[in-house]
Amino acid sequence: MALVIAGILITVFKLPMPVINGDTSYIFIMTIMSGAAISILLGIIAWNLRLSKLMVFGAVFLFLYLNYVTQIMEALYFVPGVVTWEVLPTILLQQFVMAIMIAAGVVFLYKRKGPSKSKSLYNRGLLDWIFRIVISIGSYVAFYYLFGRLNAFLFTEGYYLSQIDGLYMPSGNVILVLEIVRSALIVISILPIILFLELPVKKVMILSGLSLFVLGGLLPMLQQIGSLPMVLIITSSVEMFFQFFLTAVVTTLAMHYGDKEIHSEYDFS
Repeated sequence: MALVIAGILITVFKLPMPVINGDTSYIFIMTIMSGAAISILLGIIAWNLRLSKLMVFGAVFLFLYLNYVTQIMEALYFVPGVVTWEVLPTILLQQFVMAIMIAAGVVFLYKRKGPSKSKSLYNRGLLDWIFRIVISIGSYVAFYYLFGRLNAFLFTEGYYLSQIDGLYMPSGNVILVLEIVRSALIVISILPIILFLELPVKKVMILSGLSLFVLGGLLPMLQQIGSLPMVLIITSSVEMFFQFFLTAVVTTLAMHYGDKEIHSEYDFS
């Protein structure tokens, strides 16, 4: 529904959109699969967040939209023939509308009724928080280069150098800046979820890692079947699993390290 309504708004205002080539039946199936994955993963998250409905909406919206933005940034530089600067504002607006509608739907369907439990605040200074966040951001950049270089060496580098199907390899400096910005957005997107999930730390790692991978990596790659070579889709999906999942593990450990020192209560209901 969110995709249809966002599309109607774009059509009404006659905004430029990228040309989409693909089997309409497959696109419809992927839309249903994406909706199911979002419902399951974000439903579990919304059910277990110790926050008010408004704050759960904010956390889910932030997670969805920032991950949409990181995907668009990646496409803008690595597949410039599909996502151009001309259509960028339209795509960002479309994803913004979709994120609002999906977040509202998730809260309506899955947020537990009744007041939220009080949540302990972490008695940490600003520098402590900055240090933990920098470690989390740095972890994604490290995993990106580690698994990205391995994948490129074994499978994908030739596709980018040959610019097959509109693929393009930016310079090393551009990639570094791009991935630092993407890493910051990814960490910020998952931070409220990691901090306020009412689950054991190991389950927080698994749930946040799977959510990042499925919504930010797997589904976007599956949508490219028919547009990109299958070997690139499979190997890049494996690459992104390790990048996203391990980033969520490091971020969870960084945010929850020293939890025994937590004190002071604050009611988020």
